[in-house]
Amino acid sequence: MQGRTRPPRRVIVVGAGVAGLTCAMRLARQGVETIVLETRKKAGGRATSFRDVRSGRVLDNCQHVVLGCCRNFRRLLAETGQADALSWTSVLRFVEEGGRTSVLAPGPLPAPGHFALSFARARFLA
Repeated sequence: MQGRTRPPRRVIVVGAGVAGLTCAMRLARQGVETIVLETRKKAGGRATSFRDVRSGRVLDNCQHVVLGCCRNFRRLLAETGQADALSWTSVLRFVEEGGRTSVLAPGPLPAPGHFALSFARARFLA
């Protein structure tokens, strides 16, 4: 068996974001002892939300938008029992510095052009 290496028995995954947790889950399923290190109090990495102290609104960190076509990510959520953790909406609100809000909502055109009018009107893109 020259040239072949044995799989590691223990692995440390640095970061409990989506990629780190997915990696740890897959390794653990293969029987590898897996330790996940994370500096924050909760897992999720950039895929998180927070309550804005000024407005009181819950804001998305805006690092990723999950769409219906994101099948692999949605399958991962289902595998981990988190499929119901998302709040689905057809309207996206973007809050800019200073509190100005832009809204993206589907219009009368069929996909993929259904957001065209909203993008044209979005102040945060100007």
